[in-house]
Amino acid sequence: SITNNISVYLRENTEDSANASSGNETVKIIKSFPSFLNKRKEDIIDYMDTIGAGENIVIIGDGNIIVKQSIQYGAQYVTTQKIFIETDGEIKKIPDMNGWSRKDVEVFAGMADLIVIYDGMGYVSEQSIGAGEIFTAENNTITVKLVV
Repeated sequence: SITNNISVYLRENTEDSANASSGNETVKIIKSFPSFLNKRKEDIIDYMDTIGAGENIVIIGDGNIIVKQSIQYGAQYVTTQKIFIETDGEIKKIPDMNGWSRKDVEVFAGMADLIVIYDGMGYVSEQSIGAGEIFTAENNTITVKLVV
């Protein structure tokens, strides 16, 4: 089963860090991130939930099969990082970017073919296209306001 496979993988590829960057939460470092390409998006959702990072997945597209992932196969992954996956679906929606770093916005924009206009520095506090709105190749420019 997928749960059994995830458990075995985690035992072999995870090390815990007692010093978390945000409060008392434990941050896990995955030594070698698995590939989810051509797998169901539910597989990565289950995996990320298992490692305690389920809230850090951003899904691009409304499909069921993963065609791209932002963390490369074999790369180190820290459970506080966002991971972006693109599915085989045609419909793409803007996520709520509030609190995202500029780097997170850049990764999302690169994968989603989105043009971003940045206003300021720091973290996203406002975005010109609302969360949940569909964007297309013709309507693919967003402005984000960043604050420290």
